[in-house]
Amino acid sequence: MSSAMPRHRDHPRPLGAAWLAAVFAALLLALLWLPQAARAQQPLAPGTYGFVDTVEYDKAQGVVRITGWCYDSQNQRLPKDFTVRIGDTEKRIAIPTRKTRPSVAAYFKDGESIPLEFSLEVRYPRYLAGGEQPVGVIARFDDTARFNVEPSSPAAGKVLGPDIAPRHWLIAAAVAAIIVLLLLGATGRLLDRWGQWVGGHRGMVAGGIAGVFLVLVGVGATGSSLELLLGRTDQGEHPVVSADSAVTSLAGQPRGVRSDEWMVITASALAQANHEPRFPVVNRNLGLDGQNMMVIGMTGVPVLHVSALARPATWGFFALPLDMALGWYWYFPFFACLLALWWLLDVLAPGRPGRNLALSFVFCLAPYAAGWSQWPLYVVFFPSGALAAALLMLRQKPGARLWLLALALAWFLAGFALVLYPPWQITVATLYALVLAAWLADHRRQVAWSWQTPLAFGLAAVLMGALLYFWWHDAREAIATMRSTVYPGQRAALQGGDLSPLVLLRGFSNADTLSNLQGSVFNESEFGSYFLLLLATWFLCLRQIRDKKPYPWLLAACAAFSAFSVVFGVWGVPLALSKAMFWHYVSSSRIDLALGLSCLLVVALAGGREAAAEASPRPARTAAVVLGLLTAALAALVVAGIPEDFYPGLSVAMLASMAVAGGFMAYWLVHGKVAQSIALTLVVYAIAVADFNPLGLAPAKVALNDTVQRYVAGPASAGGTAKPRRVLALLPSTSLAMTLAAAGVPVVDGVFYYPQPSVWRGMQLPAADQDTVNRYQHLTFVQETMPAPAAYRVINPTPDTVRVMVDPRRFDFAQTGAQVVVGSDRIFELGENPRLRLLGKYEGWAWYEVAGAAP
Repeated sequence: MSSAMPRHRDHPRPLGAAWLAAVFAALLLALLWLPQAARAQQPLAPGTYGFVDTVEYDKAQGVVRITGWCYDSQNQRLPKDFTVRIGDTEKRIAIPTRKTRPSVAAYFKDGESIPLEFSLEVRYPRYLAGGEQPVGVIARFDDTARFNVEPSSPAAGKVLGPDIAPRHWLIAAAVAAIIVLLLLGATGRLLDRWGQWVGGHRGMVAGGIAGVFLVLVGVGATGSSLELLLGRTDQGEHPVVSADSAVTSLAGQPRGVRSDEWMVITASALAQANHEPRFPVVNRNLGLDGQNMMVIGMTGVPVLHVSALARPATWGFFALPLDMALGWYWYFPFFACLLALWWLLDVLAPGRPGRNLALSFVFCLAPYAAGWSQWPLYVVFFPSGALAAALLMLRQKPGARLWLLALALAWFLAGFALVLYPPWQITVATLYALVLAAWLADHRRQVAWSWQTPLAFGLAAVLMGALLYFWWHDAREAIATMRSTVYPGQRAALQGGDLSPLVLLRGFSNADTLSNLQGSVFNESEFGSYFLLLLATWFLCLRQIRDKKPYPWLLAACAAFSAFSVVFGVWGVPLALSKAMFWHYVSSSRIDLALGLSCLLVVALAGGREAAAEASPRPARTAAVVLGLLTAALAALVVAGIPEDFYPGLSVAMLASMAVAGGFMAYWLVHGKVAQSIALTLVVYAIAVADFNPLGLAPAKVALNDTVQRYVAGPASAGGTAKPRRVLALLPSTSLAMTLAAAGVPVVDGVFYYPQPSVWRGMQLPAADQDTVNRYQHLTFVQETMPAPAAYRVINPTPDTVRVMVDPRRFDFAQTGAQVVVGSDRIFELGENPRLRLLGKYEGWAWYEVAGAAP
């Protein structure tokens, strides 16, 4: 098949010079103008035609975009798919984007209705050098028919590809610099002296950590992405809240992926602070039926209830200005876990305070914690404190300290129960239960059991039970409703086996992927994990158990737990075993927290230089070298194995730096230079999390701006104040509704932990749709034109989303309980609804009063 454009068909006429000149001119015009979208009046002769018009590299997305057109006019068919060659790499595009091409359609029969134009999008090859690279496009019509789509210009036959990202060179340079520094003998001696100094100044160090926390709280600093909800001071007017409700941005960018923090839990906490009266058990602004706020997990939200004693992250709201309270809310999990885990490690492995503090800091800095808004640290804080208190009680002689430890144990256990996130709670509890049993086996001769010991444990159980009873008494109805939901109450029992080894070890790539993951089935938070040195930690356990060193049972427990976690995540376990251990509530993607914690405990318990010195020098060094090389190879395989669509930005520099880092971490760990291994891990983690969460100053108040205040204000009460009316936001996201709720406005839609039956009764929801709405839900109302008499329909785009598609011209918004409706001012159909009266427009939003709405 030729790519040359044929002559136009004409009626036969005598052959002559004038006719030949006309044919030549027509051919010349076609060749010059058809690729540039010239029009003709008669169809072309049979053949296959096409050109590549543009080739561009999108730096932000890491993709090459190609546009052009192609058509087989002889057989009247479009290409089945395309093969794109960039440099020496080929990729097939199975489903190109197509649309009509009016500028060339006139050349072909029925061309106006044929999607001649194609758009191709392909990842720039991962390891291809940057700079100018040739680009070729081949159209495939069937297994044998191919057509080389020529470029319409020299620029359409090449692309200017990217060089290695500057951040990768920075990562490689940082890793290389710290390795060189740690190889110096003086650095090792400095780390040793630092560890000794920490051991002699524990109180001063702990006080300094607490002081840093209080300074951050005092200035109202926060790492929350709240500016996506409330705006920021340098971005002009917010469409809902006042200018002084905005966040002052200091560094970094907010993370939309953390919406369950800034749009759900933190917004709910603000809704509690702005409710009248403040901090209720049931927030009547959230939905027609209100929401019991004691069922919100993780850090929870402030509720004026005795159970708030066991939710310390919320304490700032009761005693501090709002900006300081938000600072306390954000930073408490980090600093509390840092101190509690340090305390536990000092109890389990005494005599190494510097190492234990460094390990605690590394754990708190890990990408997994940063990716989940510090919530994993809050989960670990409580059981770490509880286990430390319990172990000290078992060695404590009768006296006041025993009873103080019992009080602490009760508080830690109650707080752990009220986290209300079973996947993390169950896995961490399993690990710590094994550690407790193993500690008793290792220290059975050191247990100081007295007549007061069981009484102290009994007191702890009673106090914990009392706190949980008071919580349960006022939350039980909401809990029962949640348990009867389709999601998450009736989810199928889980037994693991959903992870590939590559995904399990994804933490090797987190120095870059935490902030630069693109196009993945995982989001950045889901892809965050730990730099797991499984081979090295298992080797340490086996060596120390073989050599009959201290803590054999503890090391065996940690090794067994980590091995079980790997088996559960990658291969799965029998359902009966999963249920017996309560792991049927645990998804494979939630084992990282406990798995990373078990590896950290091994490093804390395993011998350092003293153990390596007692071993035969040559075999010990050989083992360290072998484990280092194996870990480096494993890290390289994992990072290289991440699909290109997940992580298109991988480069040789990034791959090599992570492989080298992993190799040295494992080598130093096995060789007894634990401080060096920890220091390198600390640097890699710091690189990963440096720009993930933003840094800003929280607002001192959250309130509506004056314009919106007028739109939502209801009739004045007897006291002369006007309470806001209930608002429905017509928007695919719950962000606007949750912003209103955060400012103290009653809303119809938003995020609800259990269904709102009054809404569905008012809308006369059919019985067939009850399961659709019976779930934890992000409830949104979205416009959709539909034929009469239907005015709405309900769908589930995702398991935790309920979307009500409404026809804005005919839907009776009064059925939802809404008194005011807000939607984009570009939804002109709202103005056609006879039951709505326009109140005004502001910053792109139109506000309507609902006629006939109940007060």
